[in-house]
Amino acid sequence: MDGIEETNDDKIEENETNNEESNSQKENGEDMMHDSVNESADEQPKESQDENHKNSSEDDRMEDENSESKNDESDVGNVEIKQEPNADTDDSPMENSIKEEKDKEGYEAEVKTEVDGNDGKHIKSENDIKTEREFSREDRKRKRSTSPSPYKSRQSPVRQVKEEEPELNDNDVTLSWYDSDLNLTIDKETFYTATPMTQGGFGFIWAGVRGTFAYKSGKLCYQVKLVENCNVSHLENEPNPNVLRLGWSALDTSMQLGEEPLSYGYGGTGKISVNCKFSDYGKSFGEGDVVTAYLEFTENEFVISYSVNDEHLGTAWQLPLEELQDKALAPHILTKNVKFAVNFGQTEPWGEVQEGYTFVKNFPIEDAVAGPRRPEKRSDCEIIMMCGLPACGKTYWANNYVKEHPEKHYNILGTNALIDKMKVMGLPRRANYSGRWDVLIDKCTKCLNKLMDVGSHRRRNFILDQTNVYPAAQRRKMRNFEGFTRKAVVIVPTEEEFKTRTQKQAQEEKKDVPENAVMEMKANFCLPDKSLFSEIIYAELDENEAKTLVHKYNKEASAAGFARKGPMGGGGGGGSRGSGGPNAKRFRGDFGHGHGGHQQHHGGQRHDGFRRGPPPSSPFRSQYRLTEP
Repeated sequence: MDGIEETNDDKIEENETNNEESNSQKENGEDMMHDSVNESADEQPKESQDENHKNSSEDDRMEDENSESKNDESDVGNVEIKQEPNADTDDSPMENSIKEEKDKEGYEAEVKTEVDGNDGKHIKSENDIKTEREFSREDRKRKRSTSPSPYKSRQSPVRQVKEEEPELNDNDVTLSWYDSDLNLTIDKETFYTATPMTQGGFGFIWAGVRGTFAYKSGKLCYQVKLVENCNVSHLENEPNPNVLRLGWSALDTSMQLGEEPLSYGYGGTGKISVNCKFSDYGKSFGEGDVVTAYLEFTENEFVISYSVNDEHLGTAWQLPLEELQDKALAPHILTKNVKFAVNFGQTEPWGEVQEGYTFVKNFPIEDAVAGPRRPEKRSDCEIIMMCGLPACGKTYWANNYVKEHPEKHYNILGTNALIDKMKVMGLPRRANYSGRWDVLIDKCTKCLNKLMDVGSHRRRNFILDQTNVYPAAQRRKMRNFEGFTRKAVVIVPTEEEFKTRTQKQAQEEKKDVPENAVMEMKANFCLPDKSLFSEIIYAELDENEAKTLVHKYNKEASAAGFARKGPMGGGGGGGSRGSGGPNAKRFRGDFGHGHGGHQQHHGGQRHDGFRRGPPPSSPFRSQYRLTEP
């Protein structure tokens, strides 16, 4: 279930909508400027108009004669408005002004030459000039490009996303570039060192990685050197701010080593853990230490042990082989603010190693089990965008879908997923955090935005687990995943079921989403735009039923005083452009009441319904920050 932490990206949505309004105002301003230019041209004195007509006529004549003069490419009366200006090729206003002045001087010189007859050409009669003048006027009308309609959909050029994918050798035994957390920066040259992200909220988040191969037999080992404690002085009252955990795990487990079955870890606090059950073992270790992890398979058992520097600490686990269910175990490191390096056998041992053990890189590769490999190309990747109100069941659906499709190796991107990576000794972060929870959620949201940016440059499969009810947010988030197969999953349960789930979440998870936050989302709820996705899946109510209910939510929220924030796209609530009631609270641009009325703006008419002036603030934004539009 989702909670208040998924309702905090509203600030980004507000910026997105403001940017769209700014662009719309700019475009309308340009349209009015060009209209003003054309009107002023029509109001010129008769002598000036005659001169312009002469110039245009001469220009047409020279063009017909294939003149090489530079003036044949210009026309004072021809103003072409480009919908998508190119900064590299379009002339600036100053350049256009200089060019027009030069063209005008050229036209005057040509007319003077024509009248004087110095060039030996036929001197045109008054009737000839009048005829060409009429032709030139009609020609200019045909050439002139009208201002684009503000209601017309503007197609943005396809965004080219540069991949950050290094060359990989699938037979190398290294840290896995693919089977790792996005907040772990792995060295792209050797793949043997890694540094976790630590800025802001990342200082609370664990970052994990597995080796590229797993094992089901033999006596194996690898070493980890804790190179450096990262500076996390910005963390307040954080127990064990720099700590690392290492061990072995099955390939289908999460990156949270030691927090689920078949995931065995030993941490720097002197604890071993599996399935979030922690117990004392060995001793603590930290910066500068070398820890060796051992794994031995016998006929009926598997044994895991460790050593710190040259001191062997004895057996950590000795378990029946059948517990693994014929699954292989891979090297696994989980770090929180510690830079580390691994020795898989690519170099000499970093200290004494127990007799009879083989470094994983030296183990016969044909007897090893390859870990997951990244997709070959970007078009093989997939992103699923969840869409629905808080507590409707998005996280539940996403987690089940990941379990049902392990071959996809989905990365879930969401504030709930990040909070789960903030556990302290296997316990939820909320029970072990002394600071303000809303501040932590704000930091968590910024981390999520960073991970979305990193992920958009990688070849992986993602599930975006946020509310995603705002159309501008849907467009913004999908824009970076150009080239992926993009799907949307809409979760709209019946009203009765939604109320039941909301109450259950509040009771079981102690998460109570403010009613104002839900109402603002209902006001802005818009079903996904079909043009953004290859497939839209309605997991509960079908499309027509969902549309009806969303439209009802829109109307209820509008009647309660919550208005839509920006132009709506897609199929939400009928996709109206602004249907706020008379009591609607206009957080920014006023879209009228669905009647498309025009309003004055800078001396011209506004066609987009926006009002001038800064937007008033939402009455509850100062108290609650929304995580996700």
